[in-house]
Amino acid sequence: MKVSQIVKCVFILLVLQANINIAKAQKNNSALLVIDLQQNFLDSESKLHIDTTHLNVFLANVNQAIEHMHNKGGTVFYVVNEWVSPIKNMVTGNVCKKGAEGVGIDSRIKRITPEVYTKSKGNALSNVDLLMDLKANKINDVYVVGLFAEGCVKATVKGLLQEEFNPIVIEDALGSKNEEKRMKIVEAFKEDGVKVIRVKEL
Repeated sequence: MKVSQIVKCVFILLVLQANINIAKAQKNNSALLVIDLQQNFLDSESKLHIDTTHLNVFLANVNQAIEHMHNKGGTVFYVVNEWVSPIKNMVTGNVCKKGAEGVGIDSRIKRITPEVYTKSKGNALSNVDLLMDLKANKINDVYVVGLFAEGCVKATVKGLLQEEFNPIVIEDALGSKNEEKRMKIVEAFKEDGVKVIRVKEL
């Protein structure tokens, strides 16, 4: 083999290796869980909804987190409640009744993927497909935004810890029935050793 051919082969191998290294560098083992950002929960006229006092800021923070995760090569997972219990639906005015109006993700939420995981319990990981997809993607750090902070977010963070993920809560992208409840659960996360950050720290 001529020297020029050897040099060419070496060059090609170096380029291939560089591309592999770039792909590895771009691989992000982080994910963002967008929990229960459903139209009915964000509607002040709904029977069950979050405090909408600073709704625009909240939505902007959520969308910033989604965009950041997407741009960094991480995975965004959307989760919603779909309740089939007649009693639970009756008590809550059918805000999460499967197939009912307003149960889907609010149109103001940035969508990266059309896929949505459904659940009927607080812990998002009760959806086995979601849990398996997190593991299949070799996710380590799971960032969490959504609502209710004192309900499904709390239950999901606990579930993430039990499954040995590293949950990271974005506190200014959490919705709650009121600010007092939101701050209380944020402090509880910190006391339990869960990492809590703000959107600007992403």
